[in-house]
Amino acid sequence: MSPLLALALLAPQESAGPVLSRMLAKYLTAESGAYRIVTTQAARGASLVTTTVLQWDGDKFAILQERGGSEPKSARVVADGKTFSYDRPEGLFGPRRFVESVEQNGIVQSRLDMYVAARESLVERPPVLDILTCSRDDVKADRLLWSPMVLDGERVVKGKRGTKTKGQFRLVPGGPYAGELEMVVGEDGSLLRYATRQQVAPPPDSGVREAIEVLTVTDVEPIPPDPSRYRHDGMWTGLGRLNR
Repeated sequence: MSPLLALALLAPQESAGPVLSRMLAKYLTAESGAYRIVTTQAARGASLVTTTVLQWDGDKFAILQERGGSEPKSARVVADGKTFSYDRPEGLFGPRRFVESVEQNGIVQSRLDMYVAARESLVERPPVLDILTCSRDDVKADRLLWSPMVLDGERVVKGKRGTKTKGQFRLVPGGPYAGELEMVVGEDGSLLRYATRQQVAPPPDSGVREAIEVLTVTDVEPIPPDPSRYRHDGMWTGLGRLNR
């Protein structure tokens, strides 16, 4: 190995901290937004796709979620500025949908408040949702699972150029690293992609002996806001509509 190559391998990589901090600050200060979040989980030639639409504007808030596959599921969290409703979380008794007032004890709930109240009713909670809803406690918990992130050049995601950051992730705080983590942040500070790759032990009765590689990619893109997403009557439903 040449002396130059040896030095290059030993050189510390640049921290991605400033890039990720800028990204988090972008959503913390956003008064409104509308995004499509598509999570694709793939393993051994099979894949499962969950599509989430997140939208907010002041005291109005919506999370609309659909998962395909052999057992399709959906969930919706809706606040129209007056009332806030979400599907009954699994394991709880009560009506099919829970309904609350957006204003409680003279205080208007923020999108974070509504997200925290309703998140257990969702089909899936990708870390991207924690970031876009500015759930500080959840993001803090998520960051405990990340290794120090470093810069890794540029990446184009759905036609948008961004800065790639990479590292590793844990499944529990303080645990061993479970796999690779990648985030791509756009030139304007937007999160474009959050992806993990890990090796998972196969189920005992599967007949598979080697570890299974699981790739989970979550892509984020802005979409035009639509006032109908704040409707409680569920007119948005129907598998596939969130991809339009």
